[in-house]
Amino acid sequence: MKKTITILTVALLSAGVLLILPLCLAQMAGPPGPWTKYTGNPVIITGTVDSWDSNSVGDPAVISDGPAYKMWYDGGDTGGIHSIGYATSTNGITWTKYAGNPVITGTIGNWDANVLNGDVVFDGIMYRMWYWGADSIPGIYAIGYATSTHGVAWTKYAGNPIITTGAASNWDSQYVLCPGVISDTGLYKMWYTGVDDGGTWSIGYVTSTNGISWTKYSGNPVLQTGPSGSWDASRVLCPEVVLDDTTYRMWYTGQDADGTRRVGYATSSDGISWTKSASNPVLGEGALDSWDANVMHVGVILQGNAYEMWYTGGQDVWHTQIGYASAAALKQIYLPVVLKSYRS
Repeated sequence: MKKTITILTVALLSAGVLLILPLCLAQMAGPPGPWTKYTGNPVIITGTVDSWDSNSVGDPAVISDGPAYKMWYDGGDTGGIHSIGYATSTNGITWTKYAGNPVITGTIGNWDANVLNGDVVFDGIMYRMWYWGADSIPGIYAIGYATSTHGVAWTKYAGNPIITTGAASNWDSQYVLCPGVISDTGLYKMWYTGVDDGGTWSIGYVTSTNGISWTKYSGNPVLQTGPSGSWDASRVLCPEVVLDDTTYRMWYTGQDADGTRRVGYATSSDGISWTKSASNPVLGEGALDSWDANVMHVGVILQGNAYEMWYTGGQDVWHTQIGYASAAALKQIYLPVVLKSYRS
């Protein structure tokens, strides 16, 4: 997001050469400031006893479509089966669950007997979803693809799964899960979680021209766990990426050696080389006995001069609900200079 707000011209005379320097003052959306949790959290809670989402709700993917916010999220029942549901809101805080939920379910005995939410991109005509599935939890995980014309009735791609585990000894040889996707000038870019045979959790990068056939980056993984004793020393997972002009901004879940999960932030100029924020974690856990004693698996959008986040919170990682947080965009000013010379 870039908006030109002023143009200045400076003239210098040196050695008979007139240098005219148009200074283009550009304003960027900028990075997020401190995050503030909504005091009325959680904003989406588990369903009634015996419902499809009675045990957990989480992994929100949110888009702003005109006057409405639209969210897709996964829910788990008391039997441990996970499906994907849909909800709408006019303000991002008060949500109405779709009466026909869940909108995507698993197929017993298939690779996606459980379906868990990943990310959704709307291109103006089609809603495109990348989700992760598992034959059981824990089990064999892979990433699938589905499309919809209105975000409610979804058609799974017949050739699913579209991303599977890598070869033995690769960084993603054991699991692939939790995709985050953006569309950037005709190219789909995905960051996803991979787990190797030794149990190391990392984040990798893949690209696609059609959302179905993906090319894994040869230098994967692109984001790794922190040093021993750090807040993300045990795992990094579930990336969410926003492209702000030329800056990629990633929010990801980190887990420490004690199993507590928090949300971190990293930036990149190319989506490959990432710099973790010195302020990490940027969204911390609540009190020990609170509903969000762990915070994780977020959806983030940039709306004007503010970032909005929907995050998963829980006493543990499987009994969860969804909360809301916001942060102001800290404006950045750039002064690119163009030199033109005129000899007198």
